[in-house]
Amino acid sequence: MSEIEIHSAITVLNGIGIGKGATIGTDIKHKIRIREGEGIQIKTNPTNDQKLALTCIDDFSEKYNISVDNIIIETDLSFMSERGLKTSSISSLGIMILLKRYFNVDSSERETIEMSCKSSIKAGVSITGALDDAYGCYKGGFVVTDNNNMRILKEHQLNLDKEIFYLIPNDVNVKSNFEFKPNIMEKYILNNVLKACLEGEWKKSIEFNTNLYSDYLLKDTDVIKNLREETKGVVGINGLGPSLFLVSDEYDASKNFDIIIDQFKEYDVIRGNLR
Repeated sequence: MSEIEIHSAITVLNGIGIGKGATIGTDIKHKIRIREGEGIQIKTNPTNDQKLALTCIDDFSEKYNISVDNIIIETDLSFMSERGLKTSSISSLGIMILLKRYFNVDSSERETIEMSCKSSIKAGVSITGALDDAYGCYKGGFVVTDNNNMRILKEHQLNLDKEIFYLIPNDVNVKSNFEFKPNIMEKYILNNVLKACLEGEWKKSIEFNTNLYSDYLLKDTDVIKNLREETKGVVGINGLGPSLFLVSDEYDASKNFDIIIDQFKEYDVIRGNLR
């Protein structure tokens, strides 16, 4: 058996608007395994559609002319899917890495990440391929990417001694139901957010990204306002939502956690750190 741990990330700039995105890695871990079995078996925890895993297998087989059979792939994720929590990037990246290990395929890190992104698009679980998500989950740090052209635009090494709170609701956002075509003013805002990302201004970028997308992605935008008023930290929307996050300084973390648990009971909370 071979196993890999893939971490999570948070959204700094959503790539759907202008094809360029940015993320910061977090230390929340997810496990993907591959082992010998009969036929092809996909086991997901939490229970999830098998289409992404099967698409990764098909793309791997076609790329390297390898017949894939008699394997069991298991995904053991800390998050539910369709909540903007990077689960498709985590799964496709982990599966592609393990397939290459299992079948002794030698390829570059970049090729592996790009293949996982293309499989996510093909499976219909990602609109842009989310290179920013995949790279942030794999490498950590603050990364800015051109998702349309599969290029890394900037990597920042930050002092990331911050705690992260994921606020996870029960409802979901289905990517296939979402369409966003920014108008002239929205493109101007998004390009300014991109500029801020390239300059390393992640707090400002998260704030403006959240302001722009909250009307499109959240049923009730008051939750953003309330979180900002009640807590000390940076509030953001993860991916296409509806999950939110709060980045907190360590000395405010315990107080912020108590506030979230007490006043935002509609959310499950997972606590971690930026990495």
